[in-house]
Amino acid sequence: MDYFKGLPFEHAGIKVKGVSRAGSGTCIYVPEFKCAFDSAQGLPFCYGSPHFAITHSHMDHSGGIPFIIMQKALTQQKPGTFFMPEYMIDPLTKIMQTWSDVEGHQYEYQFVAAQAGQIYELKAPYFLRPFLSEHRVPTLGYQMLKQSKPLKPEFIGQSQQQIQKARQSGQQVDQTVYHPVVAYTGDTKIEFMDLSPHVLQTKILFMEVTYWDDRRSIDDARAWGHIHFDEVLPRLSEFKGEKLVFCHTSSRYSIKEVKHILRQKVKDPELLSKLEVWG
Repeated sequence: MDYFKGLPFEHAGIKVKGVSRAGSGTCIYVPEFKCAFDSAQGLPFCYGSPHFAITHSHMDHSGGIPFIIMQKALTQQKPGTFFMPEYMIDPLTKIMQTWSDVEGHQYEYQFVAAQAGQIYELKAPYFLRPFLSEHRVPTLGYQMLKQSKPLKPEFIGQSQQQIQKARQSGQQVDQTVYHPVVAYTGDTKIEFMDLSPHVLQTKILFMEVTYWDDRRSIDDARAWGHIHFDEVLPRLSEFKGEKLVFCHTSSRYSIKEVKHILRQKVKDPELLSKLEVWG
C-alpha cells in the first residue's frame, strides 16, 4: 500500500481511503461526503477534501492541518473548513499565524468549534454530527449523516393531489430524517459506547482498537486512553450497523496478525462477517 495514496475500503457503495496506525497517523477520507476524519501528517489523498472533522489534538491525528491549508492555497482551492474541539482553535490559530509570519504569506482557513450533538451542514444532503468520546485529552468522534425528507406517516398513501393541497394550505407534509452512514470514534476508551450509544447504529463505524492480546493489558490500554479488543469482545452484539471496522492498531501488530487474533476470538460466523480490520 502506498501510504501517500491511502488504503481503500468500500462497503454498500460507500468508498473510503485513508490510513490509521497508532502513533503514525490517522486520516480517513470519505469522498461522497467531501469530508475526512482527522488529518494525519497531511497526505495527498485528502488534499481535495473541503472539510475535516478533527477528533483531538495529538499530532498523529491533527499535525497535518497546516500542511493541508498550505496545499489548498498552493493549488488555488477554496479554504478548507476544519471542525475540532473548541480548546484546539486558539493554539492552532497561533500556529498558523506563526507559519504565516515565517513564510510571509497569510493563509485562509476556517476553524469551527464543534459541539457534541450539533448538526453541521457539509453540502446537502450531507451533514456532520460530533459525539462524545473519552481520551487523555478532550476528544470528539463524528458521524456523517445523509439527510432525506420522506412524507410524514399521515400523508403516506394519499394522492399527489391531496398532498399538494395540504402543502398549499401551509401544512408540513414531509419530515427531516438523518441517516448515520459513516462514523469514526477518534482515540477513545470503551466508555464512548455508553457516552454515545447512538453511534452503534451507524452503517459503517470506524472504531479505534489499539491493543489485541496480552502483550498489552486492558489496564495499559486504559492508561493511554485507548481500547483493548478484550473490552470490545463481550459488547460486540451492541453494534447494530452493517460493518464495524477496527483501526488505529498498535505497530506492535501486523494487520495479518490482528486478523488472525480476531478470527480466534470471535467464533460466531455471522458476527465475524460484520467485522473488519483496516488501516
